[in-house]
Amino acid sequence: MDLTKHVPKRAVLPKLKATTKVEVLREMSEALLSGKNKSLRGAVLEQVVSRESLESTALGHGIALPHARVAGLDDLICAMAVSPKGVDFRAVDQGKVHLVFLMLYPPSKQSVYLNFVSGVVRALHESDRAEEIVEADDAVKMLDILKAGAGETIAAETAALGKKAGIEVLDVDGIAGAELFLLARLELYGDMLDGAKKGKTELKRRLEDIRALVSRRVLQHYDRLRKRGSPALVTFEGGVCQGCSVKLPSQQAQRIRKETKTVATCGHCHRFLYPI
Repeated sequence: MDLTKHVPKRAVLPKLKATTKVEVLREMSEALLSGKNKSLRGAVLEQVVSRESLESTALGHGIALPHARVAGLDDLICAMAVSPKGVDFRAVDQGKVHLVFLMLYPPSKQSVYLNFVSGVVRALHESDRAEEIVEADDAVKMLDILKAGAGETIAAETAALGKKAGIEVLDVDGIAGAELFLLARLELYGDMLDGAKKGKTELKRRLEDIRALVSRRVLQHYDRLRKRGSPALVTFEGGVCQGCSVKLPSQQAQRIRKETKTVATCGHCHRFLYPI
């Protein structure tokens, strides 16, 4: 997935002026939604801040991924910004955030969002790459570094699919992380196939290649969920399943976030959960 196609140059901010979390989100959302209705900008900021109040989107290591579903957008769009001095996002590691990705996407693009956010996380998995973006001080350089990181992720996926080598080739976050990465790809290609008017043969081939890498138990449950006509994989944010909007008990939510060996499912709607 080419991450940079969703990041307009106008929304790449090498040096944020804002010094607080809310002001950072305001500055980024205004840059991202430049030219759009002012009322939309206000509504988006309210949504993003509300999401942050539930649980910080800071990943640790100086990175934060605030996001919101926004009706009226055609596709996912993302702003990327750097705070040289750092901003308090109440990160789990208590460190200040220096690199922020603000993602906005329409409800119909859930699979695109899942693939985009997993792509960003994997592209930045090597801490040096995030530092390179922070130190780039130029929008074009920042985009080039992000694109290079995403390219390495695509290369790893292609190698695994080409060799049928197994999910360990993609495994940077444990077995669960690899399976979730593959499930996100299945969701994306499945949605693309449903809406395709041409190129279906290639999409079907790609789907079968990915399916060959998913464990049998997970794949069987995935197929049952897809037959219901709703997303099989949804985000798990602030302790809430975004498929059925049920808030899970705090102990269970903590286990889901720490799990590395198995893919978690919601006890209410049974969808696979992608912790954000």
